[in-house]
Amino acid sequence: SSPVGVFIHDEKGKIIFINNEGLRIMGSRKLHEFIGVNMLHYVLEEYHDVIRKRKKQLLKGEKNLPFIITKMRTPSGKIIDVESRATKIVYEGKPAMQIVCQDNTLQRELEIEKLRAMVAEETNLKLQREINERKNAERVLNETQKYTRMLIESSIDMICATDKEGYLTEFNAAAQKT
Repeated sequence: SSPVGVFIHDEKGKIIFINNEGLRIMGSRKLHEFIGVNMLHYVLEEYHDVIRKRKKQLLKGEKNLPFIITKMRTPSGKIIDVESRATKIVYEGKPAMQIVCQDNTLQRELEIEKLRAMVAEETNLKLQREINERKNAERVLNETQKYTRMLIESSIDMICATDKEGYLTEFNAAAQKT
């Protein structure tokens, strides 16, 4: 009835017990499909060295080792994030390892979504700043153009502008008068 998964395996790593929460984590209701299977069969290969190192530490007598995070493959093929900690025990009169664990897959997914939301928020803030900068630049440009237009129109000298081909595109009142 433990709220965490409990796996017990013998000294060779073969599973001899899983509680109901452990079965739920593994996506199964059938204890017999796990009995006698090596625990490493379910742990992704890139975590095997970490598990072996942890087992050696326990066999040397180290205690209160921290939880480790690994990935496991359920019998259905689903990959799950598992946080676990092993301890040496005696089970049915024989040396064994007890692993307590919990599925952190949902927690990891939530953390990833939280990071995505933070990145999206930062991106939105940057975009808003850029939009504000652009609006400010447009406002300054419009004011400058109005000022320039006012100077040109108020000039008593004739001022004309042409395009690349030499066609007249703009002129002031003095040019029109002339």
